[in-house]
Amino acid sequence: MPWDIAKGFNGSAPISDKFIPVSEFSDLKDIDFKLEVDGVLKQQGNTSLLLFPFDYIISYLSKFFTLRTGI
Repeated sequence: MPWDIAKGFNGSAPISDKFIPVSEFSDLKDIDFKLEVDGVLKQQGNTSLLLFPFDYIISYLSKFFTLRTGI
């Protein structure tokens, strides 16, 4: 859907001080996630609800945004 491209731009991203390597997830299709801003829950979900798999999403978004490994 168009939301990523309409709301995102190079240099923008919700970030966290907590990084979890992909190797620690047993099933990428079943990960609970949430977004909090100043302690207020803004969004939550599970990757099982994604319309497309991670590899497709990353490939698609890389056409519009500069993607780099974390620092």
